[in-house]
Amino acid sequence: SQAGLPDITVREGLVQVLSQFQDKLPDASYVDLFEAMLVSQHAYAASAEQLSLFDMLFLIRHGAGGLAGGDRVLPSGFATIVEHLEIGLDIRLQHEVETITQDEHGCVLHCKTPFGPVQMRANRVIVTASIGVLKSGIISFSPLLSPAKLLAIDKLGMGLENRVALHFTDRFWRTKGVFLHPAGLPYGLR
Repeated sequence: SQAGLPDITVREGLVQVLSQFQDKLPDASYVDLFEAMLVSQHAYAASAEQLSLFDMLFLIRHGAGGLAGGDRVLPSGFATIVEHLEIGLDIRLQHEVETITQDEHGCVLHCKTPFGPVQMRANRVIVTASIGVLKSGIISFSPLLSPAKLLAIDKLGMGLENRVALHFTDRFWRTKGVFLHPAGLPYGLR
């Protein structure tokens, strides 16, 4: 929450706006608000009922991770970033982490490999597993993760999204506003 207020979903926020101003808004504003809900669903692969309004407003105000500007193209692909970041690191492939144990000396990773079990010691561990892996419990932690982290993992949702880019020789769509066609909605939503 922000400023001590309870967080609400994007949908709840849009409903509140509509209920407070419905007599004052032209019909086009309803479409704009509905399109805002669709854009949030399109951009984050989650429904407006699953998205935090406070987090959405933060992203609108501050940008996603503070990355200002337009899109960037990596002509050689994302591998160039990984290759740069891995310099000086001990990277091991085919090591499936099963347990991460923390003690007074640091951390121990218990891994399964094609050659048998392996244990590795580290000062610290950064876990970048997907939310699906964390929800499944495939990786166990000792000591257990804090209740706050477990609650966040439980509440964090996942969405499925497929994006398709098409090129048309003639423009047939309107030039202002958002034109989206999410699966499951009737065509021609404008």
